[in-house]
Amino acid sequence: MSSINSYLSSVFVNKAQSVAGTWVNVGTVQGTGDFATIGINVTNTSTSNNVTFNLALSYQSSPNLQDMIEYNLVLNPGGVLSRSKIIAGIGENLFIQASTGDLACRLYGVTQSTFNEGTVSTINGTSSGTVQYVLNQLGASKMIVMSFINYVNDSATPQTIQLPISFQNTPLINNEIMDLNIEASGNQITIGAPNNTVAYNGTVFISGI
Repeated sequence: MSSINSYLSSVFVNKAQSVAGTWVNVGTVQGTGDFATIGINVTNTSTSNNVTFNLALSYQSSPNLQDMIEYNLVLNPGGVLSRSKIIAGIGENLFIQASTGDLACRLYGVTQSTFNEGTVSTINGTSSGTVQYVLNQLGASKMIVMSFINYVNDSATPQTIQLPISFQNTPLINNEIMDLNIEASGNQITIGAPNNTVAYNGTVFISGI
């Protein structure tokens, strides 16, 4: 059975002050990954003013009505609005529009990348045959199992597989296939070019953190 997992790609923080009657871009959801989980904190720094404000998330340079995530909300003096666990797209902008310039707004979050754990992927051999491989992760530990089925590469060009999730350190390789060179770095596996017509069959285990 497969499941979709994610891992942390980057962290970001942005801050801005409101301007009366104007949309202010607090910041962009930035970094690499497939999606972001963000939090928003808005504080009314005034000791006397009630402040009405809107918040929006948009890929555009100015938001539309459908981009609103808070509308006509009122913060009392010293009041705080806190929102967390909001899913946003990479490149979306957080905007604030307020009735005064008293609001301090903070955007923070993490970007994450996803991968299908336990899903068998297949690539064709450079000349013929296939390689099937599966990636599983338990905590920080990762294991890749590769199955070579009549794999042939009669060229002088190695074949590479880009990994959906990287090893933190160089992983350990247990190669059961004689005369076929397998190497692994943090983010890819390289199948050396045997440059012959031999059909290779067998299993390779790659593990690490």
